[in-house]
Amino acid sequence: MKRILMALAVLLTIQMADAQVKTPADAKKAVESAAEATANPKKAAKPATWLKLANAYMDAYAAPMGNGWIGANKQELTFIMGNDKPSSTQNVTLAGEPYSKETYKTMNYYFNANNQLALIEVTKPVYEDALDKALEAYLEAAKVDAKGSKTKDVDAGVKNVASKFVEQGMNSYMFGDLKAASEYFEKAMKASESAPNPVIDTMAVYNAGFTAWMVQDYAKAEPFFKRCLELNYVEDGEVYAKLADIYTKMEKKEDAKAILEKGFSAFPQNQSIIIGLINYYIESGEQPDELFKLLDVAKQNEPNNASLYYVEGDIHN
Repeated sequence: MKRILMALAVLLTIQMADAQVKTPADAKKAVESAAEATANPKKAAKPATWLKLANAYMDAYAAPMGNGWIGANKQELTFIMGNDKPSSTQNVTLAGEPYSKETYKTMNYYFNANNQLALIEVTKPVYEDALDKALEAYLEAAKVDAKGSKTKDVDAGVKNVASKFVEQGMNSYMFGDLKAASEYFEKAMKASESAPNPVIDTMAVYNAGFTAWMVQDYAKAEPFFKRCLELNYVEDGEVYAKLADIYTKMEKKEDAKAILEKGFSAFPQNQSIIIGLINYYIESGEQPDELFKLLDVAKQNEPNNASLYYVEGDIHN
């Protein structure tokens, strides 16, 4: 749990405070005005019209978060937020770590042990699907931009949406809603790949699969882990172990064995893979001759790797 939390935590980026954050009411009006323009055929043919709508949705997404930003300390926020005071403060635990929760009208701020703002939870969004709508608008801008004059703006906007989906996935993970986390990471993955200059977010692919696996949605997790293997994003062999576990749970024993042996060849010291193989041989009643053959190959490749000899002794034990 702590290992994946560390992997997810690197997704958090330090954000600077924006003194021009719109109020939720103003943000809603801006969206309505921009949406009205897209109903005009002449205006709808211009990429700038759709960019304006996309940016309005992004402002609406950010508006309920107030002036706080991830990484800010309480002293900075006290100065910036002025008379906007929390209605209550309480100590809570998220993912096994202590936080101080401050409740405001439209959001909750969670401060870590260093008194830095670590999480922002919106409780009264302007639009529930603001990020989805923003993405749609950015892609529509690209569609009508025959000359490609706004490609740079669209690309930056789409990738910003993707980063926000990642943040939402992180928040959902921290709050224990793993199903929602998987959905957000999947959206982040798809958004990154839909940009004019597409990028494959391998961490989003892995996290979408990992969180689906955690809630035992194996049918959903399987394709994400298989794609991780295709992209050679294997987390020191953990992807092989997770995929094998999925095959085992889905009663695909031979597939589980095959992926474990493939993973063992690449990562002979991975304890999850070793345990998976040992369990397979115990449950199947087969002799683990192939396992020792794989170890012999590994020792030939790394004859001075003492860990491989330890692993061999561990398997005999």
